[in-house]
Amino acid sequence: SSRPGVARIEIIRCNYRGEQISTIEPKDLPPDFSDFSPHRIVLRGNLFYLANTNDMKVVVIDDTGVFQKGFDVARLIESDLTEKEKEKEKQDYGMAGFSVDRDGNVLLANSSMARVFRLSLDGELRSFGVRGSTAGKFGVPVDVIADATGNYLLVSDVLRCVILVFDKDFRFQSEFGIRGLKPDNLIGPTYMAVDAKNRVYVSQLRNRGVNVYQISGS
Repeated sequence: SSRPGVARIEIIRCNYRGEQISTIEPKDLPPDFSDFSPHRIVLRGNLFYLANTNDMKVVVIDDTGVFQKGFDVARLIESDLTEKEKEKEKQDYGMAGFSVDRDGNVLLANSSMARVFRLSLDGELRSFGVRGSTAGKFGVPVDVIADATGNYLLVSDVLRCVILVFDKDFRFQSEFGIRGLKPDNLIGPTYMAVDAKNRVYVSQLRNRGVNVYQISGS
């Protein structure tokens, strides 16, 4: 971060009052990530997952800042596409949703490709998603998270106005929310969060605020 032209990256630890306690600066980033500039962060255990969703790059560091893993997700996606698919999708890279499940897998959503990706720390990339307007299909997926049990994946679809539920093997289970103005309906669901009691918080467009749903099942 001391090299000319390279932005300094810092993670700032604060107390509950917002007062700074300490900072963590990533160390030993390899050359491929020398210009890495993250704007998303997730903490799992003692690992920080940093992401630049525009460049589709993810860096994992420990709680002292030491580099652990780095992923160029766009390059991983390209390696799985045919030449025809590369030509069709080359303008569609970029991540909307970014989260990390309880096992340390990175979860990503790509709105333009209508796909959801799961990336393990070993570098294995798997994806799913079919574009469409019926149950189980994606219109414009925006975010993806795992529920508190780790058994289900939840995907928000801003076009279809639903939250889709898949099991950990990517099999469609159900969907909820549904476009409408009743309290349990959704208007343009975007980003999500889940707490330890498996309650899912869903932000919405049009000043609709946040809906909270209790997820059942194991």
